[in-house]
Amino acid sequence: MTEKYSDLILKAGKTSKVSSYHLASRIKQEVGPFLSHSSISGTVPRL
Repeated sequence: MTEKYSDLILKAGKTSKVSSYHLASRIKQEVGPFLSHSSISGTVPRL
């Protein structure tokens, strides 16, 4: 089963007790508006 990024962000927010909006905005800030970083392409293996 493949999870959506939105579901993972919501789960991370609940687990860490941090706003999901905050997490999403930090991801956008770090990666940029075009979402083209290799870490979100699905081609970088998880550690």
